[in-house]
Amino acid sequence: MRSLNRNKRTIYYSAVYDDEKIYDSNGDFTGEYDIAGDDPTEFKINFSANTGEAEREIFGIINEYQRVMVTNDMNCPIRETYALWVNTDPTDEPYDYIVLRRADSLNSISFLIQEVKVGG
Repeated sequence: MRSLNRNKRTIYYSAVYDDEKIYDSNGDFTGEYDIAGDDPTEFKINFSANTGEAEREIFGIINEYQRVMVTNDMNCPIRETYALWVNTDPTDEPYDYIVLRRADSLNSISFLIQEVKVGG
């Protein structure tokens, strides 16, 4: 199956190196973390349906908070543990998904992504 341009959605991705602890003016850990990583980069990619036979075969049973992204760009720079802005804007909000798994095939790359809550 080819990846149709009209079905692609714009997302942003970033390598996350580490979550840095935030300290208050007294030097005490606040319990919150700041994201340390690259600047978000725009990428267009297809999202498959939340359920389906292909997703179960590739990644096992998918929970409702997980989705699959698919691209035919074999040079796709997205890797496991990358942060994704799928439903949010990277200039206003923290990332809302992370990449759990990457599965390369002959003509496409599939990513299992999971929704996360960051900073709140």
